[in-house]
Amino acid sequence: MGGLRAGRGALKAVTVLATAVAVVVVGIPGVGEASTTTKTRVRRRSITPVHGVLVAVLAVTLALALSTAAKAHDVQMADSVSDAAAATEVVAFRAKANNQYVAAENAGNSSLIANRTAIRSWETFDLIHVNSTDVYLRAHANGKFVCAEAAGASPLISNRDVPGLWETFQLINNSDGTTSLRARANNKLVTAESAGGAPLIANRTKVGQWEKFDVIALNLTVPTPTTPLTSTLSATTSPSSSAVRDPLKQPFSSASIWNMPIGRGAVYVPANLPGVPGGDVWSPMPQVDNDIIILNPTAPLTSVQHSSAGWSGSNRCTGDSQTLAQVPIPSGFLVGNSRDNNSAAILLQDGRTIVQVQPFTRCTAGGGGMLGTCGCEISG
Repeated sequence: MGGLRAGRGALKAVTVLATAVAVVVVGIPGVGEASTTTKTRVRRRSITPVHGVLVAVLAVTLALALSTAAKAHDVQMADSVSDAAAATEVVAFRAKANNQYVAAENAGNSSLIANRTAIRSWETFDLIHVNSTDVYLRAHANGKFVCAEAAGASPLISNRDVPGLWETFQLINNSDGTTSLRARANNKLVTAESAGGAPLIANRTKVGQWEKFDVIALNLTVPTPTTPLTSTLSATTSPSSSAVRDPLKQPFSSASIWNMPIGRGAVYVPANLPGVPGGDVWSPMPQVDNDIIILNPTAPLTSVQHSSAGWSGSNRCTGDSQTLAQVPIPSGFLVGNSRDNNSAAILLQDGRTIVQVQPFTRCTAGGGGMLGTCGCEISG
């Protein structure tokens, strides 16, 4: 891009020079007349006004031709960059040096390193195509662009808000199906240094095993930035970084491990859980607990009484006179006697306070609830 700017400056200079040549050549007094010296009369063939005009016309024509070519290049560059803004993939990188996934360590605050066995947020990147060969990498760990720091002399790190030369990498497709990355900062290959034991750095001149990566497409849709990448190498930050998340509607952030794909490279292994861990009859596997959630703050207030049955196997429908809480429960809501954990959360009349009880039982419609030996926790 700097070369393009320099070309435009030179273009302006050529245009100005052509104009100056036309003025000088046409406007010199006595052009075409003989000139003499005091000692020897010498007649010189001078440039005629016609010759001067021809030179000026040629210079201006050359300048216009260069200007037209530059404008065409600008249009082509703008089109390719605009197309690149939409050409974004979500990927993970697996280093062939150790078959570990590349992570933006410490949520992007530390250098990239291939030391992970699973793909989560820190191991996920936006692969943004600049042109047919070059890309930017934006880490999902912090929404920043990966940089070949110090012109490639320092390890790769995701710490840039706007991409430039140091954040540009060439994708090289190897014959074995793997991919290598060449940093445009110094035109050297990115390597998983020390067989992956050290951070990634661009310091190699030939492709070997440490310079090969599997690029794993995660099949996620990335919104097209509202401001496309431009020829000045500016870009918007990660789309999720500018939005304010409502934790009541979206409990986990978009980059949370709970919202990230497992990935094609995930390896599933048997958990080998015992059917009855430790011989405990209360913990058969697999087992799913039914959590009881009551969100009816306008329901009739109901007493929750203590029951000593707990997990003893006795009848939980029988309680004592100790009332632990008054909570709104619909009259027809029932939870029968069982050995289940029956953890319950009940929303109070203020619409914001939760009463948590366990194990909960309500055996009679319109009757009181029973609670075992775990106690009652109230949180606002």
